[in-house]
Amino acid sequence: MSNQTKLSNRTELSESDAANRVSAVADRVGVERRVLVEELRTPAPMNSHSLSIDIPSVDRFALPSRRPRPVEWLTSVFDRLAAMTLLCLFFPVMVLVSIVIRLDSKGGAFFLQERIAKTDRRLLRSVSEKLPGEDAIAEAEIRPATFIIYKFRTYRIDADHVVQGRANFEFGDADIGSIHLQLQHDPRVTRVGRFLRRTSLDELPNLINVLRGEMSLVGPRPEVIQMFRHYTTEQRDKFTVKPGITGLAQVNGRGKLNFEQTLRFDLDYVRHRSVWLDLRILFKTIRVVLTGDGSF
Repeated sequence: MSNQTKLSNRTELSESDAANRVSAVADRVGVERRVLVEELRTPAPMNSHSLSIDIPSVDRFALPSRRPRPVEWLTSVFDRLAAMTLLCLFFPVMVLVSIVIRLDSKGGAFFLQERIAKTDRRLLRSVSEKLPGEDAIAEAEIRPATFIIYKFRTYRIDADHVVQGRANFEFGDADIGSIHLQLQHDPRVTRVGRFLRRTSLDELPNLINVLRGEMSLVGPRPEVIQMFRHYTTEQRDKFTVKPGITGLAQVNGRGKLNFEQTLRFDLDYVRHRSVWLDLRILFKTIRVVLTGDGSF
């Protein structure tokens, strides 16, 4: 069937018109063509008369970009080496911060919380279908992957741990796009915590997560599990990459952004991420941290 196309989960296309046919299919369902066509045009031996490819069940939105495996591997190695180096360099600072936190307020120096980890996109679709109600996330058999994040404690021990680091807001069925995620004068934040947040020193323990392979230096900030139900299927593309210590949102406003604005930056990163974009974000992060831009 070199001149015919059988449109199912598996499609056979002739080599000469494969890219054009895939583009047509993508156009028909309103999907960005770039990813599918680039996958098809990846250099490979094509001596046969036909090319068989798998076309996933596409949605009405752009698919996340995928890095080649060697690039993913090198990025992971770089992340861990950088994390190990930074942990060694900042170890004295981390010890000092730990002592100051304990002297300033009751409670431990570290804050541990469950966050959403990188999750397979097919699993996210399954979870989406299993979340009909507000409490379904706790009842569903399938949950997004999670990990325990390490941070320096910036809140009082009697603070609201469920939405720690987010606005003191009862979400309910409210319009999530209108929610301001952080409060400029949050009474839950300690005196030392306010300084740590302004200088981003509270994120230093995140390097432990990077060393463990749970986070990357660059990526969307890890989300709390309780917020998962507020995300649409399209928005859950954010969870198809490793969460990061810094990202597009962090160098473009940070705490001044609301949920919708932050999510737009996160999805832009997921769909256009590259090594060069990561490097630009890392360099810009240095300036943002030094100036305290967008933090409070």
